Amino acid sequence: MNIENITKLGSQLKQIGFNQMEFPLLRRICFRIASFQLQQSVEKVSHQLSFSFHFEKDKNSDWYSLLYYDVSLHKQIILDTPSTDADEISALENQMTCINWKNFLNEGDKGTLTDKQSWETEAKAEQVTEKLIALCTHEYGKTIAGRLIKKYWVGTLPDEIVNSISDVKYKPDITQRFYASGDNLITIDEAYRYLQNKWIEKQMQQKVKESKASNPISDNVETNKRESKGIVSRKKANK
Repeated sequence: MNIENITKLGSQLKQIGFNQMEFPLLRRICFRIASFQLQQSVEKVSHQLSFSFHFEKDKNSDWYSLLYYDVSLHKQIILDTPSTDADEISALENQMTCINWKNFLNEGDKGTLTDKQSWETEAKAEQVTEKLIALCTHEYGKTIAGRLIKKYWVGTLPDEIVNSISDVKYKPDITQRFYASGDNLITIDEAYRYLQNKWIEKQMQQKVKESKASNPISDNVETNKRESKGIVSRKKANK
């Protein structure tokens, strides 16, 4: 086992903002796979940042390198549904918050199946899943379910579980890929500021598009003015 390599990779992740990542790296590198991804999530100002680190093994040695990492920003869920629906969604999120999804699949035996208290957490997980599925019966619910899954499951549970609710189609608000260059690494705070600014820019561009779409007459007038100015300029130039 190349402990020096794992220590160096752990130091890179620490510089980005994730501490004590040596063992998660060790548990993947021990299989000597050609490449692997490591997911981590962090909350920033009520928003969710998801990191997906991509590592590759050198073909001629047992040395792994961090090539790049994709960072996705998921804005805080804003509820614009009736209060009854909002209360139900808030209760669902509280249920998801109470479960330690990161350790959910790694906990040891706690009792027997005849003792309901020993699988109480598993029962709660099933209830959460049923409510997520129920949310997907209408379009708005699919969006909310997707955001909740992204917030609590992505980076903590395997993809086959994350993608098990097939009706959910979600995507991050903003995603950016950062390439690793030695010790010149974009930190959590830097990534958040960059993606936040990029999101604001995207919103402003969307507002401009919506404004033009809602007032096509004004837009045509401006276009005609520009064309008229061009014709006058060409006439003056030909004199």
